[in-house]
Order: sequence, then structure tokens, then C-alpha cells
Amino acid sequence: MPIQFANGQSSTSFAIEALARAIREAASLGGPQSEQLLALAATLGASADWRNNYQRVFAELSAFEFTSSEAALQRALLAATGDLIQDSTGRSLTALVAVDSIAAAREAVVTVEVRGAGQTSALATVGAPTAEAMIEHRLAEPGVRASLSAYDDWISNHGDAPTQGEVLVAIGANAELSIAPDWLAIGGRVVAVARRNKAKWANLITEARASSGTLLVPVLASRAVGVDLESLDDAQLAELAGLDLQDDVTEIAAWITSLATESKTDRFVVLGSVYAPGKNQILASAAQDAVMAALSRDLPRERLVLGWLATPLDSVVRSKSRLYELEANYKKLSVRGRIRAGFWHLFGGLKAPKAAQLEHAKLADELAVFDYSAQRQGSSYLFAKRIERWRANAAEADGIKTWFQVAPPAQTHSTLDYKIVRAAYRGLTRLGFTAFEAWMLRDLLCSMLIGSLKGQMQRDELSETAIHGGIWRLPYDPQTVWLPAAGIGWVELIRNR
Repeated sequence: MPIQFANGQSSTSFAIEALARAIREAASLGGPQSEQLLALAATLGASADWRNNYQRVFAELSAFEFTSSEAALQRALLAATGDLIQDSTGRSLTALVAVDSIAAAREAVVTVEVRGAGQTSALATVGAPTAEAMIEHRLAEPGVRASLSAYDDWISNHGDAPTQGEVLVAIGANAELSIAPDWLAIGGRVVAVARRNKAKWANLITEARASSGTLLVPVLASRAVGVDLESLDDAQLAELAGLDLQDDVTEIAAWITSLATESKTDRFVVLGSVYAPGKNQILASAAQDAVMAALSRDLPRERLVLGWLATPLDSVVRSKSRLYELEANYKKLSVRGRIRAGFWHLFGGLKAPKAAQLEHAKLADELAVFDYSAQRQGSSYLFAKRIERWRANAAEADGIKTWFQVAPPAQTHSTLDYKIVRAAYRGLTRLGFTAFEAWMLRDLLCSMLIGSLKGQMQRDELSETAIHGGIWRLPYDPQTVWLPAAGIGWVELIRNR
């Protein structure tokens, strides 16, 4: 049964109500920031103002989140999100993954196991050298060293089977940046969650057959009535496979919980990488979060890891030393760079970098909020990606291991299909940004995840493990790079016709 916003079709109305409710609830708990939180809630404004306000609101919210005691604010935000999304009968998303709901759906999904018959492959990423190259070229922050070095150490000391004892639950398994195929290739076990799409499921099943891994494919029991699933060929299985987060959230939570219960010893690494256009991004991310919330409640902490591919295009709290570095780089622009910046200044572009010190959030003197968001993304995308961060903060406070990996924009079909995005990527390359090829990024992210699982998974509040492609190191105010990037790239696209 599909989920929807409880207060109508507008994602704007939903976002304003959810944020206002949660912020006021957090303020009601008392504390030195209560008045400032109420002031923030009062500035949310009406729907007509939201488009101009939402980036500022999320930037201010970042500071409060950073200083929230035991993730109290984040818990309130997650609760409001779960309560204000419901199915067509009026049951909230929170209720859809409640203990009784999951218990009633235990038999709703049938599992088909696809075993690979191929040779085990190795990942292309070369651990520590890859980390040093990315850091040197300002594509990633220094924290990537730890994960990729841990990956190197494990491979050197243990050889094959880096995924032994770990089961990857790939939510959005058929997404272009899903690492499910890479995990299968190195002999891993994958629980695949993705909506029905015969062509994409056929591709994933084919990759599983060619690998040395094992793919667990879900089929709704209602679709399998009278069908001998064991006798199906791969094309027939692809026709039946799939669960939709927005339709089958209860069934998904029940299925994964059952698999984990049957496994008894394996650690389940639940990686969220869902993407949907427009307001559906909020609904899909909220459903993904509801599944993670249910697993956090029902599985032992030592047998669960929650992970996300986070966006670098959001506001984060970082050390002011990063700002001083960017300011110095701006002053050292080449003659050509200064001429280019001077031209684009006429249109409000390529301005000097800046960050916001939000005193009311009581950030330490050496910290500031850096807003890397882009208005073109829209508020639905920012809200959806923030849900992931809220859950990561709440899970960490509860002692659950998390992997919150900032990943750069990639050259995927879903982005390159838009001419304006292709133009912006080209232009950003001239400014110092690199969009990764999808296959390369998947391989790198798989290595990072394995390194984190084998090493010490630690909370990274300042995003020092971020792989951002250079967007965090451009010597300009991030809000002023998009128009020039699109302009520069558009000219190049025309020239290359």
C-alpha cells in the first residue's frame, strides 16, 4: 500500500510542518538552546517563502544537530517524519514498522537464492596509494587513509573472503551506485531490496551468476501463488522479483529481520542508496529509514551496521582552518583565474569563500557551518538526505555502528541525461572538481566500506572521511559556483558539437 504525506501532496507543506513540530518538541525539553530553537521554528515561514529560505534553515539546523545532546533533536525530527507520512488507510510510517505489523508480515516474502558459479574477483582500488592520490588532488579528506589502509591490511593478512561474516543488505540494489555487484564479485552475500524492474533484476541476477557470491532475491508471496520458484529460470525470476519501499515497507522490514534471525551469527550491513525524483525522494528515504529503525530495534547491536552514501552538497560543521585554507587559495588564484572570477562577479558568481559562525548554536570558536548545498537540488532532496544523517546520529548515540560515507557526484545516466547537469560537470572540472565514473566510485566505496568494517568504525562528525570530488576544496563560495560552471560547460558543449 503506497505511502504519502499526511497533510496533502505538497512536500513543502510536509517539510515545514515536520521541521516545526520537531524543533518545538526539542525546545520543550529545555536547555540553553530552547529559545534559539523556537526562534528557528518561527522563521520557517509559509510555503511561498520556503524556496528562498530552506538552504538557510538547513544550515542553521546543522549547527543545532551538531550540538544536540544524545541526538535529541535528531530523534524528534525522525519521529515527526515517521508520523507525518502514512498509507492510504491513515496508518503512519512509524506504525507500519511496529512490532505487531512486522510480526503479521513474516510470511509475506519468499526468498530465492541465486548462487554464483564464477571466480572470485579483486577490487581495483589500491588501498593506501588510492587514498594518498585522492588527498593530494584534493578530492577527499585525510580521514580516507584509515579506511583504505585497513582494507590493505586485511587483504595482506587474510587474502580472500574480505566479506566473510558480513551480509550486505543493499537497499536500492539496482541503483547505478549500488555496490551490490562489487560485493558479489568478491564472494559476498547480498540481500537485495529494489522495486520491480525486469531488466534491472535480470542484470543483477546475471552478475550474481557470474560471480562467486550469493544473491538473495525477494518475491512477494502473493505473486508466487501456485509458482514453483525453484524451477524458474532467471528471466522468469526477474519478472517476479522486487519489493517497493513506498508500497512494501512492512514486508521489507519483516523479510530482513527474518533473514537476520535465521542467520544467527552474521553481521548485517544495511546500506541505503535509494534515489527517486522530486517529492518521492523524501518518501523513499523515509521508508528506508523506517526499515533501519525497525532493524535497530529488533536486532542485537553487535550484529548490525547501518550505512549510507551521503551527499557532499549539504551543510556541515567543519574546522575553521578549512576556511582559512580556502581564503588563502582564493587570494593565490592565477591571473587567468582572477580574470575569470572578475567576469563572473558581474553575475554574482565565483565569490570569495565564507562560512557561518552561528553563535546561538554555541559552536566552539574553531568551528563553523559550511553550506555546500545547491539550490537546484531542491528542498526535497536536502530533506531526504538529512533523514539519513539524523538516523546516523541517533544510531551512534544508541551504540550502533554506522558508516556515513560522503560520496562525490558521479557520471551516472540519471544525472548525465540532463544537459544542464552535463554542462555544470564540465564547467566544474575547469574549476577543480571531478565527477567520478560510476564503476570507479562503486569499487572505491566498496573498498572503503570493507576497510571501515575491518578497522575501527568511529563517529566522524566533521566528515573527515569525505570523498567529495573537490567541491569542498574549491576556492570560492560554494553557492556562487553553479552558474559559472553551467556557463563554462555550456560553451564547451556547443564547441564540441
